Amino acid sequence: MVKETDKWGTYATIHAYSNEGVQNAINAGFQCVEHGLFATEETFQMMKDHDVFFSTQFLAFGLTPEQAGLEGEAAKKYLIAQASAEEGYKRAKKIGVKMSWGTDALGSLDIQRMQSLEFKARAKYFSGYEILVQATSSNAELFERSGERHPYKEAPLGVVENGAYADLLIVEGNPLEDITLLSDPENNLLLIMKDGKVFKNTLSK
Repeated sequence: MVKETDKWGTYATIHAYSNEGVQNAINAGFQCVEHGLFATEETFQMMKDHDVFFSTQFLAFGLTPEQAGLEGEAAKKYLIAQASAEEGYKRAKKIGVKMSWGTDALGSLDIQRMQSLEFKARAKYFSGYEILVQATSSNAELFERSGERHPYKEAPLGVVENGAYADLLIVEGNPLEDITLLSDPENNLLLIMKDGKVFKNTLSK
């Protein structure tokens, strides 16, 4: 798989939980690990040394199986992963691996509406600044690894600078002090701009 993605000028990511699976992925050349909650400190250090991104989800493992839309064997496996999630997050934080942003909030519209709660879920482990980096410039760095398949090639992404993509939010309050403000976008996002186009503006109200 890694050889094929190399041919296409992009990178390979893997869905892996076990420590052995994560190590095998790193040694094979995968550049991003999804989930990876059972990885040891040694394995997270490998991930850091090989410049591999860690894309795990904090909100997803704070839900009940019912909320996540799981049942049967899938629900049992979910509960096992959930029980190990907190220690996995702490190990990743301690080693300082590159953390990308994702929610895994798939399925019904009710679940998808919960995506912004990821900010609140991460606040237990990271500062507001660290979380903002994960959601912006860190993800932008990962996107760049997709080469010509990168959908945002015309300008810098994930930064505020002249000539960059104009994707901006104006927040009621300071997310550096309280990142959970972003968990309630309906009330706390005063302006939403995507590629220079305004989709929401309540500043004049």
